[in-house]
Amino acid sequence: MMNRIGQMICTACAAGLIAATMASETLVPSVRFFDAPVKPLVMPDSDQSVLLGTSGHQASNETELRYQPVEDGGFQIINGKKSYNRSITIGRNNLANGDIPLFKMHTTTGSGVYSSAVDSCFPLFSREDGAKAKVAPALGTLRLAVPSAAGLQKMDTYPSKTVFRPGYTQYEVSGPKKEWNAAITIAPTLEQHGFVCKVEFDRPMLLEWTYGDLYWSAKETNSNDVGISGCTAELTEKNLPNGVVLVGWDGNGTGTSFESKYGQSVRFSSTHKKKVYYITATWGVTQHNQALADEMMARLDTPAANAWSVERDVLKKAWFDCYIEPALNPGKKFTTLQNNPSVQLTQALEYWDERRSRFQIKTPDPYLNALVNFERCISEYHQMGPGMVLSSFKWLMYSHISVGWYGKMWAGDLAEVKNHMRFLAAMQAEDGFINWVSPSLAAYHAENNTPYWVDHVWWLYCWTGDEKFIRDLWPALKKAVEWECTNNDPDGDGLFQAKYEYWNCDSNGKGPKAATPTSTAWAMHDRAAKMAVVVGDTDAADQYRAMADRIKTKTFEELWSEEQGILGSIGANGVWRGHPQTWEQYKGINNGSIAADKGRRAMRWIESHYGFEGDSGVNMLMNCDWWPIRWSVHWVPTGDTCLAVLAGMKCGDTDLWWPYMETATLSSFRSKTPGVHFSIGNTSGGGGGGVEYIDSDDPFMHTTVRGLFGIEPEIQNDRLYITPAFPSGWETAEITTPQVSYSYQRKGERVVLKIKTPQPLVKVVSLRSGGATVTTPKEMVSTVELKRVQSKEDSMPSSTHEPILTLNNPPEKEPVLSVADKTRLVLMDLSSVYNTTLWELVTKTPFQTDYGSPTTIKGWWHTVPGKMNDGPEVISADNGIDFLLKGRPDSVAGNAGNLLALSSWGQPYPLPAAARVGVGRKVEKVWLLMQNYVSPIKNYIPNGEVILHYDSGKPDLISLIPPYNMDGYFQSFSREGTSVPLGELVWSPGWGTCNKSNCEAQAKSLAIPSDPARVLKEIEIRATVSEGVVGISAITLLPANGE
Repeated sequence: MMNRIGQMICTACAAGLIAATMASETLVPSVRFFDAPVKPLVMPDSDQSVLLGTSGHQASNETELRYQPVEDGGFQIINGKKSYNRSITIGRNNLANGDIPLFKMHTTTGSGVYSSAVDSCFPLFSREDGAKAKVAPALGTLRLAVPSAAGLQKMDTYPSKTVFRPGYTQYEVSGPKKEWNAAITIAPTLEQHGFVCKVEFDRPMLLEWTYGDLYWSAKETNSNDVGISGCTAELTEKNLPNGVVLVGWDGNGTGTSFESKYGQSVRFSSTHKKKVYYITATWGVTQHNQALADEMMARLDTPAANAWSVERDVLKKAWFDCYIEPALNPGKKFTTLQNNPSVQLTQALEYWDERRSRFQIKTPDPYLNALVNFERCISEYHQMGPGMVLSSFKWLMYSHISVGWYGKMWAGDLAEVKNHMRFLAAMQAEDGFINWVSPSLAAYHAENNTPYWVDHVWWLYCWTGDEKFIRDLWPALKKAVEWECTNNDPDGDGLFQAKYEYWNCDSNGKGPKAATPTSTAWAMHDRAAKMAVVVGDTDAADQYRAMADRIKTKTFEELWSEEQGILGSIGANGVWRGHPQTWEQYKGINNGSIAADKGRRAMRWIESHYGFEGDSGVNMLMNCDWWPIRWSVHWVPTGDTCLAVLAGMKCGDTDLWWPYMETATLSSFRSKTPGVHFSIGNTSGGGGGGVEYIDSDDPFMHTTVRGLFGIEPEIQNDRLYITPAFPSGWETAEITTPQVSYSYQRKGERVVLKIKTPQPLVKVVSLRSGGATVTTPKEMVSTVELKRVQSKEDSMPSSTHEPILTLNNPPEKEPVLSVADKTRLVLMDLSSVYNTTLWELVTKTPFQTDYGSPTTIKGWWHTVPGKMNDGPEVISADNGIDFLLKGRPDSVAGNAGNLLALSSWGQPYPLPAAARVGVGRKVEKVWLLMQNYVSPIKNYIPNGEVILHYDSGKPDLISLIPPYNMDGYFQSFSREGTSVPLGELVWSPGWGTCNKSNCEAQAKSLAIPSDPARVLKEIEIRATVSEGVVGISAITLLPANGE
């Protein structure tokens, strides 16, 4: 992945090289410095995108379609080999199963909670570290086998067909030579922590099963203990104090204990053959701290929630019923389960099947049908008590909603989303910020949910018409708007900034005038103005509407480029930056702040610059073309792909965007786990990374219902808008949701929609391709006939731009300097003008970010620091250019420096912005050895300029633009220059945004031609952006012939 061209000379060769080069001329130049800031003198064309050519994160090695679709919601696989690769979650109970019939129960704690200042969960197990735990305690593993004369036949080792359904999994297993066939069904129970496993043979058979392996953490010393009574067993573990697991079955035969990895396990073997067996398990605690539970629930007694106490108490009960109640009285619950396993299994299956039936799509794409029908149903896995967590097992926190619960809303789960928004209102900070919340109901400040929360509340009103909901939350809504304006538009000009504008922006807080926060601020004010009308607050309605209008006006005056057809952002130095991240365009289109005509231009720019073709015609969409590769920059997220497709659909470009949706959909089948993954992780379109985070699974529902089927609610006014955006080749499609169902049929150009709603509504129906709009009477059942209009010649032709894919088109190597020219090199000695060391620059020098927060480079999104280690004074690049270095290593006492650092990053400005280095002779070429700091958000604009001033005539100006001819000290990515390994990176333990596999300590040797006919008086080096540093380690000259 790295373009590592240069190599430092080996130690064995260093002495000879130094001797050779030291015989060459050394120049100690005069240097003049100039104060910051400075701006670029020239803004060159920088439209060309440079992409890696695969996802830089969440990689996958899956290339084949491992799973097949079950169209009404599910996946199947024949003879799969993976275990524990698919989970079913109900509250705190998690059942891991997989391609093979091997099963493990877990529970959750506070995994993923960012803040160390708050308790992360209610401690069911009475451990001192329980309230701040971030582990996944194991509560037992079930393994099935068939005894035979030839030995034990473990069922997870034989051929099987596996069908994954929401809430349960089914297996068909055949024994050796088909001596037996078994159907296995397993499902977590609904009202307690546990499961039921049914094993049904095609003939009477013996069955053996084992259960064990409990732990709080596998890293501890565990000693499971087993007590057996008839057909049941009780398992305990000292590291799970007051915890108990009860297992049993309806078979015969005596259980026995045996030693296993974590202490004792239990084995049950039948003595008489049966066709059907039920195995049951329940886990829980024998006691709990009710006082602590009451204390945690009291955190919901906020002024906001106390104003609607009935709904607040519903949230409290939901929390208790999720986190505590199912674990209580495990003995009693197990007895009930053991007495009626078939009833409880049937209840579980019927619950999930009925939920699945309430939402169904049927399109010509079987993979889309299977995936969306499955994912909508299992979106229930996110539900934990009063709200919904980021993911059902790994990120257990009520966190960001910038992607949101729009898909869940559009797919019909309105009550769940409404409770979640009330819950966030209850936990709102005093100043109006919408907090994140841990499972223990501890609120804390993290990424900004505030404008997105306002938007969610509005759309819930559009779906339900519930005025009481708006009135209850109105005080919190006003506080939220005030917080957003005060903190992110401090000058009140209508253009907003953000430290964290969106879930996928860990490396790029933007401002002070930024596209995404401005777009979301418009949506917030637009929705707030409409809700103000609902509650009768006319002053607020006028204020918010005026601000929404101002935001839109300023957006298209300052952030929109009519030439390029995109929204950009403006940094603290006033430089407009294009090359937006995908959401800087699609957020505005999807929230309505960018109209379809401009939106179509913007999304075509995105597609032509960030879209690329992988293997076998797979279409992939980078979220941006920024460098260096670090977390959230330069990858292919499934969720962002879907939301870009949604924007493309809303702008009438379904056929252009549909191939990207197909790739995203198939990645769920081309993966190690059946289901939505975080990333399209390779050029074959394989799914990579975590499974079913809100940021990835919710967009599939959102794009399908709102985009593909074109449903927009206005239930508060008894209206529903339907504007399908199907691919042009589709002739049929159907959708069923709790709020609306319709079928679409096209024969030739004639289109018929049959629409049903549970209440009388006016339906406003049209087609994205144009033509007439039909408005029905207010009714429950409507039939609408439309004529599809053939698209006329496109007046907005697609871009001919082709991004550079570095994997397929690596930079060309620079030619090696001849031996004769090498002896003519002049090495500058910059030791007297170095103004810092690399370590001091990165770890100690404070800078003011574009969005207002002071930081060091190391502190800016966990950037890996670098330092200069010991080494020779003269080093050589692979192309033969020698450089003279001084001040190595950083740690030498009294070291004045080893880097000439320039920056317009302030304010105040800790570094000069420009320097003029004296030369005074004719020169053929100049090489700069640079250790720069490049921010991803400052790509494709001049980060610096090199100006060659001569004794006569015009100077020559070269712009330093990442990723064309400039990169950073910890990653080589520029298209020009030679990478020279230099220094070392100092990695901190724990998570960081930079991946070691993508990084190396390096400097970039950049060649700059000089006019050999004129005397080069000075080399002027200018640093022209905020959030960037030009670092000069060395300069080498090649004098003109005869000099």
